[in-house]
Amino acid sequence: MAALAEKDRRALVLRYFEDRSLREVGEVLGVSEEAARQRVWRALEKLRMTFAARGIAFPTSALASTIATYAIHPAPPALAVAVTHAATTAAATSATIPSLSKGAVYLMAWTKTQITVAATAAVLLAGTGATVVYVAKTPKTQTVVIDPKAARPAAAAPQQNAAPGPDLTPEEKTRFVQAYSLADGQSLKRVAPPYIPERIAYMKHVGPSWYEEAKDGNDLVQFTWRGEPQLSQWSRSTATVGGVIRQVLNIPTYKLEMSPADRKRPLKGDWVLRPNTTLEQKITDLTTILHRELNWPVHFEKRSATRPVYVATGTFAFTPAPGDTLTRGTMYCLHWYLGDSVPKQSNGMAAGTLQDLLISLSEHMDREIVDETGSKAQVFWAVHTPDRVVSTNEELLLKNISAQSGITFAIEPRQVEYWALVPDDVTAR
Repeated sequence: MAALAEKDRRALVLRYFEDRSLREVGEVLGVSEEAARQRVWRALEKLRMTFAARGIAFPTSALASTIATYAIHPAPPALAVAVTHAATTAAATSATIPSLSKGAVYLMAWTKTQITVAATAAVLLAGTGATVVYVAKTPKTQTVVIDPKAARPAAAAPQQNAAPGPDLTPEEKTRFVQAYSLADGQSLKRVAPPYIPERIAYMKHVGPSWYEEAKDGNDLVQFTWRGEPQLSQWSRSTATVGGVIRQVLNIPTYKLEMSPADRKRPLKGDWVLRPNTTLEQKITDLTTILHRELNWPVHFEKRSATRPVYVATGTFAFTPAPGDTLTRGTMYCLHWYLGDSVPKQSNGMAAGTLQDLLISLSEHMDREIVDETGSKAQVFWAVHTPDRVVSTNEELLLKNISAQSGITFAIEPRQVEYWALVPDDVTAR
């Protein structure tokens, strides 16, 4: 955004960072509401073209919806170091970032301005649909955090550049808020199709391209409730019970005991979540939904069992892998690969702490990794292996990761906790 002309930056600041209506933007700029709409849209288009010149292609509407939805939320207290350069580096190598939201991404923006961060985050978000961006506005710095507790693996943004629709009228907004509101003490809510017209109007306004992809209800669309619903995630994950448990409740696949048939049960609808609620609260509300709306008498049980797991120990000490072309400066990129050197092509990138990497790797292998490193290291990782690594390849994969990270992996039996979805007439043994 620093590369934009002053009038373009001003238009975006007024519209998204100061949360003003197009009419108010026009009043400040001394133009009509329609002229303000066009100026904001042209500024977004210039921003999109700036990214396109760096090899990062995504629709203007995706950038608009990202900034509009998340630019003014308060930041969590935990902040970390910059990895912005890594985003453009990864894009320049033609590597996609479909797994980004499995980890946390921390971006420290330029200190001389308070209008740069959401556009920076859009570099990462554009290829994923990953969401929940918080911005802390302080006198000296500005920080963006993509929250790993809410952002989940998501679909690539559609490529059409649809213009945003008009704002909802006061009457439309009232009806939309009523339909998507949470009651006192409620942490989770499902809004089942058919959707009200006001939902369609809202989606067309904040994310017209997302609406075209998600309007059939087969995707997972999430809203965060902060006195009113705010679009927080669109995921192309199929709207099934298993998908909801993974994406909405954020329970890793290896932490859930559930039959494949039950995982595939359809569960279409939008989801509204209250921030800062416990997993137990959300599980209670989901259980109620399964009972009342699916007439399915089941419940979640927290269990423990002795299972063979990998235990990660040691101190993080990065060493580039043979053939690594992504590591630059202080940005570490670990590679998941089989063989003697890093393949030229990757099927995804992600970013976060070392612990986030281990969680993602556990899902990849379908075997839990217990983290005993205590490391807070921030890393990128590139995936060069299939979606699931068969057991005969686990040791080679972890050997290559160990050589890059200095972390050692040893398999041993451990007592671990997990969740089980069981019929109401079945009790834990």
